[in-house]
Parts: sequence; C-alpha cells; structure tokens
Amino acid sequence: MEPLGWTEEDSAKFIDYGEAFTPMRADQHRMVSELVSQGGMSGPVHELCSGTGELANLILEQNPDIVLKAWDGSPTMLERTATTCSAHGARLSTELFDLADMEWRSGLAGARVVYSSLAIHHLDGPGKRRLFRDIYRMLEKGGRFVMADLTMPANEAGFLLRARQWEGEVARNSAALHGDDRAAKAFEELKWNFYRYPHEDSIDKPSSVREHLNWLSDAGFVDVDLHWMVAGHAIVSGDKG
Repeated sequence: MEPLGWTEEDSAKFIDYGEAFTPMRADQHRMVSELVSQGGMSGPVHELCSGTGELANLILEQNPDIVLKAWDGSPTMLERTATTCSAHGARLSTELFDLADMEWRSGLAGARVVYSSLAIHHLDGPGKRRLFRDIYRMLEKGGRFVMADLTMPANEAGFLLRARQWEGEVARNSAALHGDDRAAKAFEELKWNFYRYPHEDSIDKPSSVREHLNWLSDAGFVDVDLHWMVAGHAIVSGDKG
C-alpha cells in the first residue's frame, strides 16, 4: 500500500533523516503530548500516520493508563512504530490504512483523542474538511483532536521566509545529531523543502492556518486554536463540546 503518493522509499528516507528534517521536533512532540494528555484519558487514543513511533512512545510513557492505536499507510513505518513502542506491550496496536480512504474512519468510534503529526497535508482541501468532520463525528463528547502539520503561506514572502527558516533548522539539527551537514545535504538533494520547491512536490498539499481553523470550527469543534508555529509547521487543536 502506497497511499497519497508516499512510498516505502520515502519511509526509509524519513527513518534516516526525519529527526533532522523536522523543525524543533522534540518541542513539537512535547506540545502535542501535552495537548493529548489534557484531553483526558477516559477512552482510546488514536494516532493517524504514526511514522517512526517516537511521538506515540512519548504519549504512552506520559500516560501509563491509556491504550493507543497507531495507523499508518506504510508497513515499514508500522513495524518501526511497534519496535519503538515495544516497552508498552499490549497498550499499543497498529493498523495499515490509507488516510484518504473513508472505510477505516468508523474505527475511531468512541475515541477520546485523535492526533496526527506531519501527515494530513497530503490531503487536499476538501479531503481535510471531510476528515475533520469524520473525526468530530467519531470522537466521544469532550474528546479532542490535535494536529501538527505543514501550512500554506499567503504570499511569496511567506514562502521565502519559511524556506529559509526550515533550511536553518535542518542545518542546526544535522550538526547536532550527526556532527556534520549530511542531513542538510540530503534535505537539499531530496528537495524535501516544500517552500523552496512547491512546484516539484506532487504529494504535499498544505492549507493555510486560517483554513484549518475555519474547517475545524465548521466541523463542530470548539476552543479551536493555534498553539505553535515554526518554519511553516503549526500545531492546532479543537475539542468536541
């Protein structure tokens, strides 16, 4: 299964360099984990597109009573998630899915929290709106949705600023994690920076912060808010009142 244009080759690249490619990754994970934990733990938690599993592992560590289901479209990523979270045993389950599909969404029924990191931008605008409505419908009353993702700038100045910010973050991460510029070179060679190469990227379809907030509100979420943003990567949430 290679949903939304993402391939197993992309998964391998992200496993190798995802930590360096993600701006302030540890801060992002801590904030998402805090927002998930604030959502209360009376029901199951679901992560849409779990990637390498570090965020799921953090949330499981910080909430010892929860059970978490990790969904991903990549068998490689699900295997990596299971390995990363192996200390938590039966509290983690995994399932292969296609984010753009509709059938799997009934599996969220009764969820207390649904969250996603760096995945929903692979859906176009109508796809995001439908997903937000479906998540709202499946959450239990009082539940929460949290999303960390790329966002679309309003103009050329925004593209240039975010491109430079992202490149700066990757350069710092590469030096800190690898002691050299290998990740920064890979970032450029792979043309991973959507803001630098927006017309060469067919699988990324980010929307603006305003659109995300409006679509969440239109779906029925309350207390919708933007909590953090660096290099075009934003964290938003909404609650089911």
